[in-house]
Amino acid sequence: MSDSTQPQGFAFRYCSRGGQTFAADLSEYHFDLYLDAAAGSAVLDFYRSSADQPAVPIGLFSTSVENSTALRLQELVEQTGLLSLPAAPHDDLGVSLINFDVWLGGEGMRRIFHAEDMNALEQLEPLFEACDSLVAETLQTPWAAIRLDVAEVAEADGYHFEMVIENIGNHPLLIADPTALPGTFEQAAFIQVASYPQAESGITALPLNWERLPLLPPPSSSPVVAGPKPPVCDLRLNPAERWRGSTATWKAPQDGGRYLAQAVFLSYLGGADVEGTYRIRGGTFSRGLEFYPELGAEASIQ
Repeated sequence: MSDSTQPQGFAFRYCSRGGQTFAADLSEYHFDLYLDAAAGSAVLDFYRSSADQPAVPIGLFSTSVENSTALRLQELVEQTGLLSLPAAPHDDLGVSLINFDVWLGGEGMRRIFHAEDMNALEQLEPLFEACDSLVAETLQTPWAAIRLDVAEVAEADGYHFEMVIENIGNHPLLIADPTALPGTFEQAAFIQVASYPQAESGITALPLNWERLPLLPPPSSSPVVAGPKPPVCDLRLNPAERWRGSTATWKAPQDGGRYLAQAVFLSYLGGADVEGTYRIRGGTFSRGLEFYPELGAEASIQ
């Protein structure tokens, strides 16, 4: 909803932004929740988990909201003194920001806070808890959203891995072609693999040393030409449709042991929709896939 549109009843917006800014309406770690009490609905644009948690979908989510939920949020706005708190300055770059928009009787008000403003955060804690609960609830009802997964396929001389992107919503959506993404900070799609030793009691585990495996281009009758990749095109996924892409063969080290594979999809550039079809932007990570090359066994790490 545009900021110029003023609901006549109670409406509420809760937005968190952090990390690098890619566009006026998009940051690296970003979600935007809008509740309309009159419509009895909540809509969530979710672009990336703040902690890069695995298997968290991204996209557009929508759920119905009971009148009691809207009333409770309105009460918390008043009880926490949200609108009486001083707003943070807008020129403090690099600091995560949380902003609230509140519409009451057609009048709109905005408050923006730094994520490091402990006094304000403590005062607003009951409101944050209610908002975060509604975000978690709305994430359960995807409208046009993707879930990322990874699979490993054993071969005679090693493995190849598959990235799987599924539209888990009930409306079509667009994704940037993962095989055409240039591998930059804001546009990349790959499988990462790392040795994953068993934890030892009393010993702090070392950070994983990830090896990045690019996706192979789709089969084509056109000759391969050296040079930069062509412009990224969008792919359409209908509800429940899956896209699959593969890596080249990965040869497991001779010493065997336990390994972990994970798919990563980052796509921040481009518009929010194309001719009315929602377009996925943001970053998501698949579950961790644990496997033992010498045994051919696999397990999922959520």
